[in-house]
Amino acid sequence: MLFGCWKIPQIYLDDITQIEKEQFIQALTQFQDGCGGFYNYQAYFLAAQGIAEFASFPQADEIMRQLIKWRFGYFHPEKQKWCRYQSPIVEGARIALLKTDRTIAIATLEQFITDCQNDFDSWNAAYSLGKTFDPGNKIAISSLENLVKIARHETIRWQAAYSLGRVDAGNQIAITALMQIVDTTNNEATCRKAAYSLGKIDFRNVLAISTLEKITTAATDSSVRRQASENLATLLGQEITNKLQSKRTQKNKLPLSLLPEKITALIRSISSCEDEDTKRRIAYKLAQCDPRNTLAFTSLLQLVKSTQSIPLRKRTVDNLKEILIDEQLPKVIVYLRDRFADTVQEDELESHRDYYNLIWYCAENITYEAFYQAWHSQIDTIPS
Repeated sequence: MLFGCWKIPQIYLDDITQIEKEQFIQALTQFQDGCGGFYNYQAYFLAAQGIAEFASFPQADEIMRQLIKWRFGYFHPEKQKWCRYQSPIVEGARIALLKTDRTIAIATLEQFITDCQNDFDSWNAAYSLGKTFDPGNKIAISSLENLVKIARHETIRWQAAYSLGRVDAGNQIAITALMQIVDTTNNEATCRKAAYSLGKIDFRNVLAISTLEKITTAATDSSVRRQASENLATLLGQEITNKLQSKRTQKNKLPLSLLPEKITALIRSISSCEDEDTKRRIAYKLAQCDPRNTLAFTSLLQLVKSTQSIPLRKRTVDNLKEILIDEQLPKVIVYLRDRFADTVQEDELESHRDYYNLIWYCAENITYEAFYQAWHSQIDTIPS
């Protein structure tokens, strides 16, 4: 019931007393889903949305600080390093910040930027503040200007300078910093990015144009040459046609009359394949041709748990998120739940990243009741 309450029409919300609103938001922040904690975050995000309707909530600042922590990360005193949350949590917090009380969000972001000792997250938060939450915010501009001067990593200095130019149009510190990076960097990719950024914030900048022209012919990396050519065309207002993508789209089309034969061939190939990545690609193609094919689904899901290759696991998870249908979501939850305790701990998130992202995807596309039933199901294998 909690997940649907905030969709009640405003005319009825106006009749709810302040005490009832406070109790409701408090219940959301303390919600325990009993199935891995995936809905705990969603309940908290909903509580943040409620702050927009009840800015005087006593714990509003605390809720906002928690959102900022999930969005931008935190310093771990024992590990002595900056830590970040998994991408679904980060994205959920980002959206929640956009839907909550804007005044409180701005004040909390300003405080975070002032206190933050991490260059990357200082840049990220300052840009969000100055571009989205409070355009032209002085603290955001000042923070970005400082980062441009002190950032040790060239990539962050480039990002900060480009963001500064977008937040504060015509900012000379941003333009000068990008010109310096273009002149001094030894990295072709960084030079291209800085030149393109310079051309975007300082229209028709001579150095930006001439640098990209040089890269299109002199860069040793063919992909950098291609990207520079596309960047140059964009800055000069020229149309880019992607003939390769058109050919690829046409190539992927298969006559319906040949589909059964292809499915049979793919099934045969999976059964005899021993290489993990090859099996992944075949199973993915089979699922695209036949979305309800049990062999394709089972092969991909088993590969997620069995492979020792982190890149392969990530690609397999991405494939599954593309081809999963509603009836398969509970089966994914059942199969992967043993990777987590009743509640996912913060220090488990990194090692369980891909499992976590896949189950979060299921949680977003299935009702809480169905998720809970699957999580507590007595079945311990992939249901047929």
